[in-house]
Amino acid sequence: HLYLRYWLMGAVAKIWDNHPNYLLVLHGQQCLGKSYFVRWLGNVLPAYFAQSPISLQGRDKYIDLTTRFIWEISEIEPGKKKACDQEFQATTLEELITSVLIRLRLPYEREHQMYPATASLVMTQNGVGFPVSRSMLICRLTEVDWHYATEMNPHQVWAQAVAAYGQLRQTASTHQLAPLLELQQKINRAYER
Repeated sequence: HLYLRYWLMGAVAKIWDNHPNYLLVLHGQQCLGKSYFVRWLGNVLPAYFAQSPISLQGRDKYIDLTTRFIWEISEIEPGKKKACDQEFQATTLEELITSVLIRLRLPYEREHQMYPATASLVMTQNGVGFPVSRSMLICRLTEVDWHYATEMNPHQVWAQAVAAYGQLRQTASTHQLAPLLELQQKINRAYER
């Protein structure tokens, strides 16, 4: 719950103040409803929601990063042989997670331009073997309470995230985030083994 709230506020911060956001990893067995939950959150702005694998090769990932609000990464496509290296995957993923401005030449454009990275990333994982970094919030799910889909309004969830970030923006200091960061490091260490 804490990670989700922090990630939602981070998505708002990415749009409002161009701050990087963590990658939210929903890790659990198949058929829990991880992707459904992400679609439910992303459907407040359906034109800016993407659900696709991420290719570590080429520039398409940068275009998606600058034209989406929520991007569900269903899997990582390594592409060429070099990209199969776990360290390369982790480095490239870390770059995408932490990017705030992207220098990019769109198709048919003559020159490169700077674009803000607007997409907040969510990765849904069933198994093990995905690259882990300190820019991830890993949530291990054992079950999902499906009542949220009928009893909650995703617009209201986002409204609360906007209000919470607005309040945090006025009063926050880094020492308030220390407990979250300690918890994040503890959980991520379990996945690095």
